[in-house]
Amino acid sequence: MPAAKGPIHFRIHHLLGLFLGTFAGIVCLTGAVAVVSHELQWLAVPATRAGAGEPDSTLGQRWDAARAAHPDVLFGGLSVTSTESGVEDYFATTVRGTDRGGGEFRVYVDPVGGEVKGSTSGVSFPSFMRALHYYLFDVTGAGFYVVGILGPVLLMMMVTGLRTYRGWRKGFTKWPRAAQRPRSWWGALHRLLGVWSLLFLPVIGLTVVWYLLEWDGLLQWDGPEPPQGTAVLADIRTVSGEDIDRWADTARTALPGLRITSLWLPWEEGGTVSISGQAGDLLVRERANAVEIDPVSGEVRRVVKVSEMGWKQRWTHTADPLHFGGFGGLWSKLIWFASGLVLAALCFSGVAVYCLRTGPTKSTNS
Repeated sequence: MPAAKGPIHFRIHHLLGLFLGTFAGIVCLTGAVAVVSHELQWLAVPATRAGAGEPDSTLGQRWDAARAAHPDVLFGGLSVTSTESGVEDYFATTVRGTDRGGGEFRVYVDPVGGEVKGSTSGVSFPSFMRALHYYLFDVTGAGFYVVGILGPVLLMMMVTGLRTYRGWRKGFTKWPRAAQRPRSWWGALHRLLGVWSLLFLPVIGLTVVWYLLEWDGLLQWDGPEPPQGTAVLADIRTVSGEDIDRWADTARTALPGLRITSLWLPWEEGGTVSISGQAGDLLVRERANAVEIDPVSGEVRRVVKVSEMGWKQRWTHTADPLHFGGFGGLWSKLIWFASGLVLAALCFSGVAVYCLRTGPTKSTNS
C-alpha cells in the first residue's frame, strides 16, 4: 500500500477513507433503508395498511379484535406507527404478543372499522434493519461500538475533507463531466457529494457520538424510574379492551393532549402499564411523554412531560428524531433517506478514487 503524501489533513482523510470507507458506506446505506423501513413494509405487506378515512375505533376495540382472531397468542401491548407530525394514519395499529413457541407475533388491526387485516410473526423488517444498522446483530454490544466509532470518524473526515478541498464553497454546482477520465470523474463526484453532505453530516455524526456516550452510561439523563406498583396483573390474558380504554383515558386525563402511540402491559411483579406518545412537543421521540399506571388500582404512578424536562434530559429524547428524521412524517423521512444515500455514495466514491489512484491503470487514467 503506497503511503499517502501531502499535508497532514490530507493523509488523515486518505487513511480514514481507505480503511473505513466501504464499511462506512454500508452502515450509511443500512441507515437510509432503516429510516423508511416502515414505509417499505407498508408497500410489501398489505395487512399493515390502514383503510381510508378517519380512525373510528378505540384502542380497546382493536385489542379485542386481535384477541378474538388469535386467542392462543399472549398479547403484551400495542403500538401506532406515528411521529410528532401526526400524519402517518395510513398504518394499521399493531397489537403485539408472543405465540405458543415464544416467538414474536403481530396482529394488524385497521383503525378504520377495527377489523383485523392480517398478522406476521418473527422479526419484522423495521426491527431487522434497525438491528443491522445499530449493532450488526451483535447482541454482545461489540457491534454497537464498531458502528458507533463511525460517528467521530465521519466528523473527522468532514473536517479533513474541507481542509483538502480548498474551493469547497464553490463546489455545490461542479458536476462531473461525461468526458472526464474515470479518476477525474469519480473525484469530481466525490467532491460534489462531499459539499452537499455538509447539510446533514454534522447532525448524523454528532448524534452518533451522543449514542456512544449514552451507551457507555457516561451521560444518563433519562430521568428517574417510576415508583413500583402495588401488584402485577394476575394474568395478562384477562386484559380486555375495556381495560385498555380505561387506562388510555386515565393517561389522557393525567397528560392532557397526549396522542397515544404505544401501550405496554407489565411483565413482572410491581410493574406498571406504560403508555406513551406525542403531546405537541417539537423534536422528541415517542416515548418522551409517558404515563405509568398501576394495573390493579388504576392509580397514576408517574407522569413524564417533555415540557417539564431540563435541557439535558430533553436532548436524550431529541437525538433519535434528528438522527432518523422522523419528526416531519413521510417528507422528512424521505429527505433523511436521500441524505443517507448521499453519504453512502460519498464513502463509496472515495474508495473508487483511491482504487483508481493506486490501481494498475494509474498511468492512463490520472
